[in-house]
Amino acid sequence: MANNAAAIVMSRRANKYEAAGDADALDDLSRRLAGDLRKHVHALESQPFSSPGWLKLVDSLKHVAQVATMEHKIPREGDQTLWEGDELTVRFLLEEGKLNLCLRLMENYCKEKPPPDERSRWLEQKAAALSNSPNADELDVRMRDFEASLGTLLRCSFEHIEAVQTVDLVCLFDHIAGVLQSAAPLPNNATFDKMQEADVLRYAASVLERLEALGEERLMPHVERSGLVPLVVRHLVTFGHLLSRDDKVAGCLCLAFAIDTEAFETDSSTYVRGVEGLLASDGFDVILQAAIDARGKPKLRPLLDLVVSLRR
Repeated sequence: MANNAAAIVMSRRANKYEAAGDADALDDLSRRLAGDLRKHVHALESQPFSSPGWLKLVDSLKHVAQVATMEHKIPREGDQTLWEGDELTVRFLLEEGKLNLCLRLMENYCKEKPPPDERSRWLEQKAAALSNSPNADELDVRMRDFEASLGTLLRCSFEHIEAVQTVDLVCLFDHIAGVLQSAAPLPNNATFDKMQEADVLRYAASVLERLEALGEERLMPHVERSGLVPLVVRHLVTFGHLLSRDDKVAGCLCLAFAIDTEAFETDSSTYVRGVEGLLASDGFDVILQAAIDARGKPKLRPLLDLVVSLRR
């Protein structure tokens, strides 16, 4: 499947450069591979956990996520829309009406998966109770593949405004808040890489980056209702050591976008109540400085100004 994923991307790139005769063959290959990708996307549906259908779902998600990852690396040309670019995976997710399904699948998964300190026992009990299921170790791998692959699809999707316009915002903000509220330390020096505890920061940053295009009145009520700002602040300070640099940058950008709004300016206490001390702490200052070093001051200026004002 990985070879097919590479082929579908490379064939579309090659079409731009090959002579007419070769291009015809590459066009045919691209169409067939695109058709295979659409079949995988079309087949995505909710399945009972650890059932044969669920195991097949994980395989399809892995395949589709591999293609999405490769497509995502293709440079975009200017302000082209999703339908003008080469990212067929996200396009198919929207055209097949599967984006909100993917979000609900992830939300349900996160509600079902156990806390880190109970995971081993939970997996053993699940594997023992399910007939014809993988053993505990195999089930663990499948669950991690499910979370990582589905997370990739959501992360790539939300970098397109068309997906943000389509997604169920109530469900999305509830999912982000639920993940941040239930986050817990991980054993054995593990990190949040490829887990929702990192990915939801990317979702939030991508969505709030569209504030001007979608309108504050559409997004900020969800930010307030979900308690997003204090949840992100606590998450960054508490679990910053488990997050990658890019995850921490996403968290800081999310905060900066929310702060740079009329809604925040009108009633800032509603959004930062209870975390003023954390925002002004040395721990948060280190995270913010790392984000500024990575992305520069302009986009993070609203957050930097707030931190400075809280220290006065």
